[in-house]
Amino acid sequence: MSDLAPAFTASVFCRGSLPFPNSRKHRSEHTERSSVASSSLFTQPRLGEGTDAMKIMNKLVTVLIIGTLAACSKPFQPPPVEFKMWKKSGISELQVKAQMLKCGYPTIDGFHGRYVSKEEAAKPEQCMFAEGFKRKNGWKGVCSLPSFAEVSACIKVPD
Repeated sequence: MSDLAPAFTASVFCRGSLPFPNSRKHRSEHTERSSVASSSLFTQPRLGEGTDAMKIMNKLVTVLIIGTLAACSKPFQPPPVEFKMWKKSGISELQVKAQMLKCGYPTIDGFHGRYVSKEEAAKPEQCMFAEGFKRKNGWKGVCSLPSFAEVSACIKVPD
């Protein structure tokens, strides 16, 4: 009899029936437990399906990732116009524009979109440096590039 008891008990519990079938208390507890266990929150969805909470969570994660990437990345920024790159203490923007034209820049945008020789690019820039202007970003101009070392306008480069 003792050999049959564990097998009988295991088979009874595996099928979901109760060891005390006449007990109302045990029957009501079993019904509550089985209804909770069969709810969609505790069962795994089939492949391709998901609970509403999972779908909402996936959408929130996707929006969060896209929002983070958009906030961290910098969109394409065109270069600033040439006259905004020059500075000299006590000089207004209008005076910068006038000096650029006086030094030989074709427009206040510099050589924007135009092909010019190395000599044509270096002369106006060296004129601006000679007049006491400096680049706002600290760049020493095209004459600081090794490929401009032999250009005649770059022979006398101010420090």
